[in-house]
This record gives sequence, C-alpha cells and structure tokens, in this order.
Amino acid sequence: MKNIHAIYFTCANHFNELKTSLRFLENIRKDYVQSINIACDCSDYFNPEQLSYLSEYNIIKTKAPMSWGGVNTFQNEIYEFLTLSTKIHPNDYIVNIDSDLILISDSAFNIAKTSNADIIGDRTCFSFRAEWNEKLENEPYEFFQGSFYFIKASAVKPIVNEFLLNKEQIIQDVCKLCFVTPDVIPPDVTMTMTAKRCNANIRFEPLLVKSESAVHLELTKDSKWNGFSKSINLHATGIHKTVKAII
Repeated sequence: MKNIHAIYFTCANHFNELKTSLRFLENIRKDYVQSINIACDCSDYFNPEQLSYLSEYNIIKTKAPMSWGGVNTFQNEIYEFLTLSTKIHPNDYIVNIDSDLILISDSAFNIAKTSNADIIGDRTCFSFRAEWNEKLENEPYEFFQGSFYFIKASAVKPIVNEFLLNKEQIIQDVCKLCFVTPDVIPPDVTMTMTAKRCNANIRFEPLLVKSESAVHLELTKDSKWNGFSKSINLHATGIHKTVKAII
C-alpha cells in the first residue's frame, strides 16, 4: 500500500502558522499521512515550549541556515528528502508542505494515492531570458510550485545525484533563467530543472487554490503572521471559498 509522508521546512518565527497548518493536516492524517516530519531552521530553532507542543512529530534541525532561497536552502531540502526516502518504501510519496499552507481538502492526496509520477506539483511558468536559450526566447519555462508538492521516494536519489554531479552547471542555469545570484536561487525552480535533467516523470496538477485543495499564504522567512480570524475569504481564479480555521 502506498503511503504519504509529510515534511515541513520552517522556523521558530513561523511557529503559529505551522500550528494552524498542522491542524488542517491532522483532519486528513489518519486516511493519508503515515508520518509528519518538521525540519526547523538551525539558525531559528524551536524553543523548549515549542518542541514540547510538537513532541508527537519527528523534529529535525537543518544542517545549514534556511532562507527564502539559495543553494544552502535547496541542499537542506534535498538532504532531508534523501534521508527520509531511505526510511520508507520506494513507492511512497514525500509531500513537501510550507508552514504557511492551509489544506482545504484531501483532493491532492487522492491524486498522489493513485499516481505513478515521480513528482506531482502545481504548474507555474515564466519566460526564459533570451540569451539563455535563443530557441526558447519568450516561451514559458514550466516548473512546479514549491509550497506544496509530492515526490516519490524512489525518485529522490537520482535527483540528488544529478544535482551533486552537475551542481555548478545547474546553479548557473537557474541563475540565468531567474535573473538571480546563487544565494537566492528558488528551490522549486532548482528542483524542477534538476528533475528534468534526469528525466523524472513530472505530473502537473492544480494542487493549490484553483482546485480547492490548498491555499498558500506566502509568508517570507522574516515575516510574521498573527493568525487567522474565524474565517478566511479566498478570492483566486474565480473561486470564492470560506475556510473555517481551527484555532
């Protein structure tokens, strides 16, 4: 039977957001989620009270400080994916969930339960930088949104190996594509590009708010969210939905 293992990458500053996200995840945990793993920024680690609250989960301290993006952040993520992948069945999925992501329904988990794809994620696009590849000038580059996606355990090691073997080239390509420097490369673009290089089977699905599966509140590393009111009105892609928060 295929299982799903959740992992969060977060920090002490986002503890309240994480608590709320976990409460929504707990609504579907018994039917879909075998384990919940929380990787906390080593430079902004949970305090004893926070650790006590999270004691039922597997808590991990990241190897390097986390941020919105950058090589260290991406390497933290793939290291934890690799570690987790060795402990679970090759056909199981790891689902990456941002601590500011709210699950509205179990529809994304239903997709994963019946899929054989290496990665399942929400399609996002932006245009190539012309000099990066003249043939693809003004054509969109497709990648999956990093706040909520599934990766099969058996796909993790090939992707990690591809990145380690071709790290300099991949970082250079992501920098040219995204107009950034290595210290802020987006992890989701980097993961997508690395997965494509090793011919991973990527399945694009509308996992976020347009499918009424989840909504991403998009906090930055240094931002603070003061919590939900009694309900949240979501206006996106023509959908007006009220989500009752469990506070």
